Amino acid sequence: MISNNFYIQLAAITLMACSGIKPVTERIQDNMSCQTVPTSIPPDWVFGNSQNIKDSYYGIGVSDGFDTTFNAMKRLSRANAEVELSSSIEVRITSRLNSDIREESKSTSNEYKRTVNQVIKSNTDMLLSDVELDGTWFNHETCQLWTRVRLTKESLQASQNQMKSMIQIKLEEAASNVASIKSTIENDPVVILRKSGLTTTSYMKALGLEINDKDLFSILDIYANYGNGITPNSASHVSGYGYSEPYLSFQTSMYQKAQYYPVAGVASIIQMLSAFNNDNENLLAVSLRYMIRTKEEEMPTKIMNRADHDRWYKSAKSILDKESDRLTQLHKKNISRLLDNYTSNLISKERYEKENEKLQNNISQDWRNHDKKYNEIHSPSNQINDMEKYTDHIYAIHFASCYGSPKNIKTLKENGYPMMKQTKKGFSALDVAISCNNNDNINFLNQ
Repeated sequence: MISNNFYIQLAAITLMACSGIKPVTERIQDNMSCQTVPTSIPPDWVFGNSQNIKDSYYGIGVSDGFDTTFNAMKRLSRANAEVELSSSIEVRITSRLNSDIREESKSTSNEYKRTVNQVIKSNTDMLLSDVELDGTWFNHETCQLWTRVRLTKESLQASQNQMKSMIQIKLEEAASNVASIKSTIENDPVVILRKSGLTTTSYMKALGLEINDKDLFSILDIYANYGNGITPNSASHVSGYGYSEPYLSFQTSMYQKAQYYPVAGVASIIQMLSAFNNDNENLLAVSLRYMIRTKEEEMPTKIMNRADHDRWYKSAKSILDKESDRLTQLHKKNISRLLDNYTSNLISKERYEKENEKLQNNISQDWRNHDKKYNEIHSPSNQINDMEKYTDHIYAIHFASCYGSPKNIKTLKENGYPMMKQTKKGFSALDVAISCNNNDNINFLNQ
């Protein structure tokens, strides 16, 4: 039997063969591919009259040779025949395998049907591995090559048996993995966190859970070991808190105060908690206790004292601006004096031109020296070097001293934080509090 796909294919090719600008007969005469095969009588299968089909399945394909070589026409014609055959036998084998597996499998209907379809779709080459060329016929009137391919029922049965074995193995594997899958789900970090009303980005909420340290630290261990790992030492934005209103307000306040603020990355969670003044001492205390338990060493944050840098820059620029004014007035005075001497006939024209040339050279040199100094404080490389003079690496105690309150400092102290920790450049918590003009912390640290 020939499927509907074949007739659709034949109709499409026939239409294409008849749609040229030239008549079909002229196009055939002009094309070598259409003259390659001698005329022959069409076989019965071209008209759908097939014999001896009891032991095999057939597929028929057609292609034209108007715009291609004869070899390409042969390949396309056979490919079309194999597609037609494949479409037919896939439907047949799917039905048979579904029927066989349904009787033997304990899997659900959707499960075994899905497995059958997956195996068949991914192993189409197996079905066509024994396909044979059964015959060809070239129609000179339309320049079309007809091809019939053949697959024995015995070969298809062998492929079906092989696929059946593959399906059974997949279903058995799926069944044996059910217990393993359930165990995996129950131990999934996302599932465990969800039981406590948490997500992978709600670290700050986890710190605020009112449960004993043992259970809380077990939850914090999940965050530490999940994905990229989140601990109190992690950058604050990965906690899901970095884009919250308190964080953004704090970040804005750092720029407004123009004192210490991070210039490389962002402060860690424990450092941000040390800086906030929003009654979060419990979160800070939990973080400290957890870090002591895990023996995790705090990583410093690189900061810049923008106020000191800006004072230096304004001073350096002011000096250059004054020097610019001085040079402008001096050059104006010298030019005017030389011109007066010449117009008053105190010097000759020759002497005027000579001294004027010398004066202009001196003026150019003065401005070159001035521009060099100006560029020194504005060039990107020098700006980086100058900014480095005002950078430091600070810790939670220094964030607390600059931006926090006495309560923050007290929480650090009561939970075992080393209060004498200094910045990389050797400044104490009191030094930082003084630099930031935090009078409450200055008084507290002086007690």
